[in-house]
Amino acid sequence: MLQVRINNSELNQDVKKKIASRALIIKDNKVAVLYSKKYNAYITPGGGVEENETLEQACIRETKEETGLVVNPIEQIAVLDCNYPKIRIVHNYFVCEIEKETSQTNKTEHEIDQDLELKWLNLKDVKKAFATLTDSYKYDTWMQNESIIIPELRKYLK
Repeated sequence: MLQVRINNSELNQDVKKKIASRALIIKDNKVAVLYSKKYNAYITPGGGVEENETLEQACIRETKEETGLVVNPIEQIAVLDCNYPKIRIVHNYFVCEIEKETSQTNKTEHEIDQDLELKWLNLKDVKKAFATLTDSYKYDTWMQNESIIIPELRKYLK
């Protein structure tokens, strides 16, 4: 499993720490990503782990809330431990298969504001998408960090 500690410049190491689970959903040789129309940014589905919730449970819940997809995490393939200006997030990435597709989501106000759209991209387009520059330093940094795990998907894609 890939494990990477990313320290973005000289950020305070004593900031709030958040544990997150993220889904790498594969279907028909493509990967699901969320595209923010507002920021021209790409992110993987996922979010924070709640109290008394396992990493896998958080992955399933967050994916359903953001995409409407019910997934089954089949393997954890990466951990990215990232410092951001006001928070440290430990992202746990799971390769997932789809168990059920629904159109029912439960997005937060922040996710609604981002104007997120589910897109299915092949590996080449995922690499290109995560190399896109946005109007937001936050998303540029996020996408640069997530681009590290993209090569790990090769063995799951034909």
